[in-house]
Amino acid sequence: MPFSGRKRIGGIVAALTLLGLIILTQPLFRTSPPRRDAPPQSSEPTSGDTLSRDMAIIAESSFTDAVDRILESAPWGNIAFSHPESMTLKETRVVELLLDLDLPVDSLKQRIQSEGKKLGAPIRVFPRMRAELISKDFDIAALTPPEQLISHIEPTMWKWQILPLKKGAAMLHLTLSAPIEFQGSTTMRVVRVFERNVWVRVTLGQRIGEFIGNNWQWLWASVLLPLGGWLWRKRRKQAASAK
Repeated sequence: MPFSGRKRIGGIVAALTLLGLIILTQPLFRTSPPRRDAPPQSSEPTSGDTLSRDMAIIAESSFTDAVDRILESAPWGNIAFSHPESMTLKETRVVELLLDLDLPVDSLKQRIQSEGKKLGAPIRVFPRMRAELISKDFDIAALTPPEQLISHIEPTMWKWQILPLKKGAAMLHLTLSAPIEFQGSTTMRVVRVFERNVWVRVTLGQRIGEFIGNNWQWLWASVLLPLGGWLWRKRRKQAASAK
């Protein structure tokens, strides 16, 4: 073989040998770089959440403490009120309430003029007090303003006129409340609530009137009309016999 041919073959062999060495030195599979995952979210509150929660608790506690101080600063007084234990249907009665800062309950009871059972109780007193008498069993008309200023000089009085709307057991609800000024606004605060039963009776005359009112058509056709005819015929016979 001529020298140039051997030289060419030698170059090819050298190139193939170099390519083989390059392939053998490389890894069979190229792996991707490791992925950095986001750190897991902790279920425990962070310091910022804990601080916000603590501040909310402190704010709520301060709010309730301020309200409690307002309520505790109100002086004690006494109330006495009367209500009927029983009534007749369509009868009107008066419910009376007295409030005073100094007079005891027994003295207030003696000052009540309306009839009925008299009760009394201690109560927190505010500069303005509101008394309301509510019931679905009565027609109630207020005889005094519901909200009044409280005085040390004389008792404060509320009166209502009540008219029962049904017979049987009836309920009266007496609520005393006061307007409380707090953080620039006024809110009503319930001080005491009383509930009393009243038994509503029906008289014999009312029962007869109720029966006639409910059955007047039947009575007219079955009783009154025949009775009227009988009386007319009787009078006519008497007139004829007198002739």
